[in-house]
Formats: sequence, C-alpha cells, structure tokens
Amino acid sequence: FLGYIYNFTSIMVGPTFEYVTYEKAILTEQEKAPKNITANQGGSIMDKLGRFFNSNLYLAATHRLVISLICMAAFSTMSAAGWESYFSYDKVWLAEHPSYLYRYYHIFVTMASHRFKYYFIWKIAEGACILSGQGFSGYDKDGNSWYRAAENMDIWGFEISSSVSILSRCWNKGTQGWLERYSYTRLNRNLMAVYLISAIWHG
Repeated sequence: FLGYIYNFTSIMVGPTFEYVTYEKAILTEQEKAPKNITANQGGSIMDKLGRFFNSNLYLAATHRLVISLICMAAFSTMSAAGWESYFSYDKVWLAEHPSYLYRYYHIFVTMASHRFKYYFIWKIAEGACILSGQGFSGYDKDGNSWYRAAENMDIWGFEISSSVSILSRCWNKGTQGWLERYSYTRLNRNLMAVYLISAIWHG
C-alpha cells in the first residue's frame, strides 16, 4: 500500500490508476498473450499507428519519450519567446493592445505554452509506467498488446475537441476517471459536488 501511495505515478501526482493495476505489475501477474490469432491490419492510418506504437513494451515507452521531448522543446521555445508569463491584462497592457483579435491570439498562445509543460511531464510519466509494467492494459481483439492503462493525456483529442465534455475526458484522464467513478456516479451526478472534491484534492 505504501509503495502504491508513494509511487510518483500513482495518486500523488498522476497519472492515477487503480491499486489492482499496481499490484499486478509488482507481482508480475499480467495476462498471457492470446494464441492462434491472425492480426487484422485493416482500419484507418491512426488505427495502424496505434497498433504499431503499442505492439512492444520498449517501442511504446520510446514513443511516449519522443512525444514528451517534443513538448518540452515546444515549451522551451515558447518560453524563450516570452510566452511563458501569465496574463498581464492591466490598464497599460490593454491600452497598448486595443485589438480584440490580438488579445485572443495572446490568450491562445500563452495557454498553449503552459499546456506543453503538462504534456511533457504526463507523457514522460506514462513512459515510466509502461516500462515498470503499470501501463499495460491487455490485448486487443487481434492479439496486439496495449499500453494505455497509465495514459493521462490525449493531446490530439484535447486540441481538436469539439465540446467541454470531450475536453474534460482528454485532459488528466486518470483523475477525470477517478472522479467519475467514485464521485460523480455516487453523488447522483452532482457536478458541483465533483468540482468541490476536485478543488480540495488539488489543494
């Protein structure tokens, strides 16, 4: 229990996952690969890429490492350009930038620069989970191994999301799933109560 609590990729920082996932990893009780299955290579290009990057433990972990380094490079580049600062919408700044179009552009780029640092830490943590066995989520119908149990951020899904519902399901997925399972469904779908619990949890 203490190992799970103080494991940096469990409940203290994230990505959050259930204790049973941690227990299976440390006891090496992963399920066996199905036999006599002919892999189906059909589907969209995204499906094929997903199967490719999740078909091997080290390939899956390296994939997350590469994504995290790209995100860190993007954050460093935007920080060097001065976009890392928080919004400074005082009267002087507003007077100097009267265009609403520029203000929206400034908000968009500033928020994007902050998101990249979260993308970095969550993806590198996901890679660490995969290497330790805590990211394994079983096999698909074609017998391909899958490493999504510790996925905490769907970057592409978040950036192109078309609703707040999809947005929240793509960001901090471990916490979102935990709150949905243990708070939202048990409190008669009381969204305000869930936000209160989330606020207390985040300090």
